[in-house]
Amino acid sequence: MKWKNYNQEDCCYFVTATLRNFTPLFADKEIVSSIFDSLNFLRRNKGLKIYAYVVMPEHVHLVASVGDASVTTLIGDFKRFTSRKIAKWLRVNNPPLFEKLKADAYKGQNYAVWQETFRSEVIYGRKFLAQKIDYIYNNPVRRGLVEEPGDWKYTSFNQAENDEGLGEEGLIVDKMDF
Repeated sequence: MKWKNYNQEDCCYFVTATLRNFTPLFADKEIVSSIFDSLNFLRRNKGLKIYAYVVMPEHVHLVASVGDASVTTLIGDFKRFTSRKIAKWLRVNNPPLFEKLKADAYKGQNYAVWQETFRSEVIYGRKFLAQKIDYIYNNPVRRGLVEEPGDWKYTSFNQAENDEGLGEEGLIVDKMDF
């Protein structure tokens, strides 16, 4: 399915990026670390601000703003970097899964880690923002992966809700200033 993405200045987005064929690659800590490394790089170097996140086994949700950049450019950069890093890691550590990525490749590609498109929605008000953050934090609970939002390892819930410091995995969450 093709999603329409919006690029708007000075706004916040709800972003969803899903792995190709919903392959649950994010069960491995090394792969999730590459997700966090890429997002932190974009924070430091490209103006990305992350206000809430969850990394599920087969997709990522963010509430983020992109500064002067376009959301399409930043998420494209994120997907390209993480695709290469994940494929390289799988080639060595899980060759059968790497072969699956090769079999799932889009025409003209060597392998496919992510779905071709991602989704970004402009967050247009505080109520909508609260709904999206609640959705992010409760996603692992709804899926039956944990009983409480703070029990999920790959979420910003504890940083935001309990004003804890850096998450265990090292992804930095920005304070909301709107």
